[in-house]
Amino acid sequence: MKSAVRFALLALPLTVAACRDNGIDDSADVSTRDMQVVVAVNGEADGTVVRAHPSALLPYSGRLTLTGGDRLVLRGEGELRPDGAEYALKSPRKSGSFVLDLLRAHDHPLTDLEVVVPPPFTLTARALRVRWSEPIELTWEAAPGEHVTSIEWTGACTKRVVRPLAADAGAYVVNGGEVFRVDPSAPCPVTFSITRTAPGRSMRTLYATAKQTRTVEIVLDP
Repeated sequence: MKSAVRFALLALPLTVAACRDNGIDDSADVSTRDMQVVVAVNGEADGTVVRAHPSALLPYSGRLTLTGGDRLVLRGEGELRPDGAEYALKSPRKSGSFVLDLLRAHDHPLTDLEVVVPPPFTLTARALRVRWSEPIELTWEAAPGEHVTSIEWTGACTKRVVRPLAADAGAYVVNGGEVFRVDPSAPCPVTFSITRTAPGRSMRTLYATAKQTRTVEIVLDP
């Protein structure tokens, strides 16, 4: 009896590996409860890009290819198509409500997951080149709502900083000298970003996030 148990335990990894070899990377071989789809909905200046990553949960963890009639659909917009290691679709709409459906031919579908993309905006700077000791003034169209707004700055010559904003007021000032520079004697190009992030939405194993990000590059002189 002990030998049989030992054999079964040793054979389990081989069984999992065999399942992978026999197409466990195909979604048709995985139940809805054993798969996960993470979707990122990003508003851009000329539309909204939807990117999805289907994967299998343990013990068959790994990327899945949608097969056997399984489809990811952005309702009213179209079907997400393979794009490298993910599935993607671009909508001409820049914001608003989007509805995601995971349609399955041989198992339970996941439908009616609504994602609301925050309002679009244009980010501008009072000056694109300032002295390091001078304030950096950023403005955009204010839009209070359920989304969270944050500012980020990064660059090869500085340290990355991400800071949540108390409100989407449409203006923010980075004080002079607040941006760290690796070499204070040289000009430092820094990318400043404002991001609006909507609350995440989920339906069983279908997860979605939505955001709008705009950037502007400013050169900090000694």
